[in-house]
Amino acid sequence: MSDPLQRHPLTQLLLDARSANTPLASVAESVLPTTLEDAYRVQAETVAALGGVGGWKVIPTPADDKPSCSPIPASVLLENGATLARGARAEVEIAVVIGKDLTEQRQYTAGDIAEALSGIHLVLEFVGSRFTDPTQMPVLATTADLQSNVAVVLGPKVQSEGFPALDKQDIALFDNGVEIQSTAGNASTDAMFDAVAWLANHARSRGLPLTAGTVVITGARLGPIAVSGPEIEAKATGFDRLTATLA
Repeated sequence: MSDPLQRHPLTQLLLDARSANTPLASVAESVLPTTLEDAYRVQAETVAALGGVGGWKVIPTPADDKPSCSPIPASVLLENGATLARGARAEVEIAVVIGKDLTEQRQYTAGDIAEALSGIHLVLEFVGSRFTDPTQMPVLATTADLQSNVAVVLGPKVQSEGFPALDKQDIALFDNGVEIQSTAGNASTDAMFDAVAWLANHARSRGLPLTAGTVVITGARLGPIAVSGPEIEAKATGFDRLTATLA
């Protein structure tokens, strides 16, 4: 666990907001991160205080820019059918599971990632800010807030052989049995592999390398969208049924 006396000043505020389930209405400008490195420091300290890294989220971006990312606490990686508190918005994503440690001092490529995977999952990510109005906060502050991650519900594992063409992947989201959003494609499989390769190199540089068993969610394919429940379900061709319950 990170030392409270050595933490960035924003870290404890975010941890307190999580614990009390009370968003921060305002934050002094002097507390906000001023660099991306500051935001990453808050991410790392927050996850350490919550029990350690269990996964990552990485969002593919155009070729002329870098992806964005955040570690995910192991404590909020949940099994299919998990029950969560209401209030967060839902996203449907594809996750990959790393099958071996990516700790070597070299630049990993998309090909390395394809060979390193042990499986894929359909996932529900639930998102909700620790700020009352995140649209009024600097990007670095929302980055520091684990990119608004609340929880990730993992669907049944699918073997990674014959990885689907994600730019043509049919996915639908259901709220209490009613389809509320669907898509027939999104970021391509190649774009996703490129983003995870970038993440492997980035995470290692932060002293948090991707190791065997790490779950990496790869950006919203549906959502974020408000859901009321109680049953939230995601369906996608080639994946088993994925559900979560809101209580």
